[in-house]
Amino acid sequence: MNRLPIISIISLASILTIAVKRDGAAAPPSSEPEHEQALPQQVETSSTVTPRTSPLDPVKHDPKTAEVSTLAAEELADFDSYPPALQDLVRQALKLTTKNLRYQYGSADPANGGMDCSGTIYYLLKNNGFKNVPRQSDDICRWVMRDSVLNLTEGKSSLKDNAFSLLRPGCLLFWTGTTDTATNRELPVTHVMLYLGKRKSDAKPIVFGSSDGRSFEDQRRNGVSVFDFQLPLAGGRSAFYGYGPIPGLPFTEKAK
Repeated sequence: MNRLPIISIISLASILTIAVKRDGAAAPPSSEPEHEQALPQQVETSSTVTPRTSPLDPVKHDPKTAEVSTLAAEELADFDSYPPALQDLVRQALKLTTKNLRYQYGSADPANGGMDCSGTIYYLLKNNGFKNVPRQSDDICRWVMRDSVLNLTEGKSSLKDNAFSLLRPGCLLFWTGTTDTATNRELPVTHVMLYLGKRKSDAKPIVFGSSDGRSFEDQRRNGVSVFDFQLPLAGGRSAFYGYGPIPGLPFTEKAK
């Protein structure tokens, strides 16, 4: 009587265990991007840099083209009184706004045709000589808390509030609730930008960064751009978390 060979069977539980281990491995915090959800904005009215697309886009990308705005450093009030290191940083930030870079999920390199919010700040600071700059917005916030000072503003709805009395050009700005994150974060921060100061012509506060949905001059923007500094509406999903000077950057004497 012929007997069939005995075949060793791997248990289903073992297979599931292997699959869970593979699928559950989290990406390193420094490489996890965040995508800011678009915010309602008014109809576009102001001038823009000519949009373009790039052949260097990675396979996973946001198909939207850049719709960005820029201004000259000299349009900022008291720019000549900024410390030289801050002047250089602002000029480099504004230079990036002229390159037609869209909001690019997961990118920290202009060669990809765009960058996300934390990737933009990471690229700007790293390429201006700052050391140990984190890649992710909540880690950037923790870096400011550890090596500089973070001014918390939760619950504040006006930039005229005394909580913003220490706001200076060169401060990093942090928001919460702008998007769902892939992992739980020790700090709830999901978005970061750079405060440039007030525009000379009308004292409007201006920020720099990357967004898909924020506006400049009531014009919705997509990409690495200048933006109006506006606080989220009270009671909404997102909130402004706080601000603080970049570690190692000379501070201006007066609030702008």
